[in-house]
Amino acid sequence: MLRQGSIVWVIVPDPAGRNLKSRPVAILTPTEHLDGTQPIRAAAITSTFSEPIPVHSVKLPWSRHSHPVTGLNRPSIVRCDWICRIEVTNITGVAGIVPTKLFAEIVRHIRDLTGE
Repeated sequence: MLRQGSIVWVIVPDPAGRNLKSRPVAILTPTEHLDGTQPIRAAAITSTFSEPIPVHSVKLPWSRHSHPVTGLNRPSIVRCDWICRIEVTNITGVAGIVPTKLFAEIVRHIRDLTGE
């Protein structure tokens, strides 16, 4: 079942609106609004980054053989400045979920960026 904080796979463009490919995203939309009738707001997750991580990014736990919570198998960050809208029908898989403390950090970054 999808819920706020779920990490799902979906085809989305890069931040410049190009390079469509399957990427993981973290669902930002509150669980009670995930009824399939409206687009879902999500933050893109990428494994392409340098250290130190970019401002307004959050590192997620991973494990070479798929992390038991996030489902990620390589170092990855949530880019809080890379927000996308997805349709539930375009989701190709569910990887896992963002741990609660890290999800709160993501929300704080997005509020800092957008004032929402």
